Amino acid sequence: MSILKFQPIYSKSYPKNYSHLIDYLVDSESNYLSKKENLITDFLETEEVFLLKIELPGVKKEDIKLDVLDKILVVSAEKKQFEESKELKYIKTESSFGFYERSYPLPENVNKEAIKANYLDGILQITLPKDKELPKKTQVIIE
Repeated sequence: MSILKFQPIYSKSYPKNYSHLIDYLVDSESNYLSKKENLITDFLETEEVFLLKIELPGVKKEDIKLDVLDKILVVSAEKKQFEESKELKYIKTESSFGFYERSYPLPENVNKEAIKANYLDGILQITLPKDKELPKKTQVIIE
């Protein structure tokens, strides 16, 4: 077995037929790697509630939607592109924009009718109250 010298991905010896792909993925104008595919979320828990804190900087409150589908919480948001004015024209923009969506499985003991959310300073906080009673267990007899 021979030992190969490590060559970073940006090495000049990297095959030229792949270099354009690397440049595309890293280039800020392609906005491929800079755009978040998932919403960044912190999960917290107290005795009474579960909390989700989701980062949504630059998103307006009216562009956020929450849906509960059976045992899934779906959060979707749209960050709209800035409008250009007649006086100011963009030379280059590194801001990301677009539609984001993420689904969160709900714990069994969440009271779905009492879910609340608030949005402040780019953080969406969702409060998931716990049911006082846990779902009842049913013992199954093995025959």
